[in-house]
Amino acid sequence: MPIELRPWQVEALGRLSRARGRFIALGMPTGSGKTLTALYAAYTVFNSDLTIYLLRTINEEGVVWHEYNALRGGGITNSDISTLHGKRHFCPREFIDEGEPVVKCGNCPLYKNLINDASAHCTGILNSDEKRECIDEVLDGWSIKLLKSMRSIDPTTADINEAYLTVLGLKPPSEVNGKWAGDCSYTVMIGTVKYAGLVVGNYNYLLHPGVKVLKGIAEAARNPLIIIDEAHNLDGLPDAYSRRISPVRLREMASGITELCRRYNCGRIEGAVRPDTLTPLINGIANKLEELYNRSASGFKVGENAPVVDIENITRLVDEAAVLLAPYLELEVNEADVKALRVINRIGRFIDSKVMLDNYVAGRLRGYGAYIHVGKKGPSMWLMPKLPKYVYGELLNELHNATWLLMSGTLPSIEYIRRVYGFPIHDDDYIIINARIGRINSVRIIDTASSRYSERGDETFRNYAGIIANIVGGSPTGIVLLVVYPSYEFMNSVLKYLNLNGVAVALTEGVVKSLKAVRDEAVRIVEGGGRVVLNAVAGGRFTEGVEIRHNGESLIKAVIIAGVPYPNFRDTALQDRARESGLGEAWFEQRAVVNIMQAIGRSIRSRNDTVDIILIDERFRWFARRLPLLKAN
Repeated sequence: MPIELRPWQVEALGRLSRARGRFIALGMPTGSGKTLTALYAAYTVFNSDLTIYLLRTINEEGVVWHEYNALRGGGITNSDISTLHGKRHFCPREFIDEGEPVVKCGNCPLYKNLINDASAHCTGILNSDEKRECIDEVLDGWSIKLLKSMRSIDPTTADINEAYLTVLGLKPPSEVNGKWAGDCSYTVMIGTVKYAGLVVGNYNYLLHPGVKVLKGIAEAARNPLIIIDEAHNLDGLPDAYSRRISPVRLREMASGITELCRRYNCGRIEGAVRPDTLTPLINGIANKLEELYNRSASGFKVGENAPVVDIENITRLVDEAAVLLAPYLELEVNEADVKALRVINRIGRFIDSKVMLDNYVAGRLRGYGAYIHVGKKGPSMWLMPKLPKYVYGELLNELHNATWLLMSGTLPSIEYIRRVYGFPIHDDDYIIINARIGRINSVRIIDTASSRYSERGDETFRNYAGIIANIVGGSPTGIVLLVVYPSYEFMNSVLKYLNLNGVAVALTEGVVKSLKAVRDEAVRIVEGGGRVVLNAVAGGRFTEGVEIRHNGESLIKAVIIAGVPYPNFRDTALQDRARESGLGEAWFEQRAVVNIMQAIGRSIRSRNDTVDIILIDERFRWFARRLPLLKAN
């Protein structure tokens, strides 16, 4: 089918064609067709021989895949698409610890099975080098076969490993008598990037300094285009790339080693302290660390980051723990013993964190900070970049032949992009397209409440709860109301007093885990004539990813911003980000603007969507003027 572009997409393409530099920012409203515009530009404006499309999550890959197929069907491109997923999507659930695999690919039984299956095509070859070359050719052939099928496999498929293995004629993983049978298609998937014209994956595949999957093909390309979608999410990189040293984890490692040594002969490990001696030593170190952490974090609340007071003593204690734990990395365990692998994996992560701490103390980590994070299970030390640009900054110079396109429906200011994200964008290459998508029926400011930190208390939370309940009770039936709070703490404090009296069903972020479950439940209730209240946190999963649509229409008809969602001014890490960027208070304000606009964008997903906006905070009397979408309407 031919591709029909809307007027604002044509305008965007024209302005992209006049861009002066290789760093470009494009702001287009949600629902205006940003993804199609960017891909269309890749093939018709930039004439890119390789397009790398980076996203925050797998869920967003589906949109890129759909638009790619539309362009391919319209004859705009005949290149192949490679859709990448993280390793955890290919591992059995038992292999995952804290979101990451507990075993490296080379040691994974499923990877070994894959190599054995490939080796079966190389029988009769005795020379080891020739056999390895043959196996590589088999794997390469499987990658090409998989690539040709990726255009027809929705990347949001629940079990992507099984889908890929089915294409390859291989068996999915299963545990049989303590051994793992079946294969893992991760290696084959990675091989597809060498032959694709469009590679889609999350930020890690290019921006993570330790991941080299895409850097090599970008360097080899003649004219690569790198698209960073929903670029405002780059602000999450410092937290994502933090290293953490936790007393709780230390105690768990000591306990895990004790359990391991009941099943394995730890006496053979050179330099290892006996478990019955190790455990009290590690627990003693953990107790001292916890004491130091608590001293640093005195007066700070759960979720906040405090300055580190005595980093010399903390470093000394971490070194002592590393000396005791490191020998156990040499323990050989059964490849199917996931519990054992989890313990060893955690020790490895601790040693990596110790090395980072040493580099930080020695001044070798530019742009990093050390903080005591107050968690629900106790304090821990976080080492993290102060700004996103310190994660990937060198890459911008190393890929000197690449054009970078940052996109967002809530694009931060050009000064913010330069100072915080590190992209030296020329004034003329900061492009804002004012497409009119959907309609805001009304904007109402309720100034009888304030979410200022200095005023937070039971009276404030009761006040917000009462206002929200009145709004919900007076709203039409058969709709979804999205209520957005500044933080989890603020939301939970208000919810203690929020009584909906049966007039609506509440679905709350952090309680309902699956976005699909939220969508399905909300649609079911609305179809039955009921109301749904979505309780969400600014910048959280609901405001970044939830869409409640039915028959092509958004069911979110009211967005209630319950307090100006400034980042926490008390948080030392956030203070450092504001200071490091040179923006000061403007950094906090920009984050609040983006959070509000993202929340409002959840309700307007197409041209016919309408919404009412209610802003509850006296500060909105002047802050509302900073919100671009409200000014445009």
